[in-house]
Amino acid sequence: MLLPALARAKESGKQARCTSNLRQVYLATAMYADDNDGYLPPKFELKKRTLKPEDIAKGKQLNTLTNGIQTVLGAYSSPNVFQCPSDRGDFASNLPVWERVGSSYEVNGRELDEPGKPPKKAKLNLLVTEDVAKDLFKPWDSDDYLKVQEKIAKGELGPIKWHARVWLKVMGDGHVIKIKTKEEDKASKGESSED
Repeated sequence: MLLPALARAKESGKQARCTSNLRQVYLATAMYADDNDGYLPPKFELKKRTLKPEDIAKGKQLNTLTNGIQTVLGAYSSPNVFQCPSDRGDFASNLPVWERVGSSYEVNGRELDEPGKPPKKAKLNLLVTEDVAKDLFKPWDSDDYLKVQEKIAKGELGPIKWHARVWLKVMGDGHVIKIKTKEEDKASKGESSED
């Protein structure tokens, strides 16, 4: 009787710490934007293990321990805010993603400008109804074993459940929301279930 209550309390504590981290990531992003004419930091690929030549040609960058969202926002926060307390790695490795690449959170950033194309500069004030940062894996992404294997085959990290039945993300206005289902995720983006 006591063990389930302890497990729930422990998970609740992890979610509270994750919520605090996401708020701090939001504040670091907001301070970065304030210092950079409102523009978001660059986008880093966190789920991919390697980049294809076409990704590199588009200016995409892998998040690494030495070059990633945690280094770009390092002047505005401590490195520990990029570590989700429930980061248990991915399907292929139980080494936390944070220890491998420096961040457990996927941060919505701007894509680097491609030569000869109009700038892709996103401003923070345009993200009010979108997320700024989120847990790396949605809990329902790990439910289908074949889809997990498909992601791994494409060179991505295989999703696993981090938090018990919830996915946390911080929105463009700074509030953190807990998402439990795909439908709630769509609703948080202003989409309906039929979309």
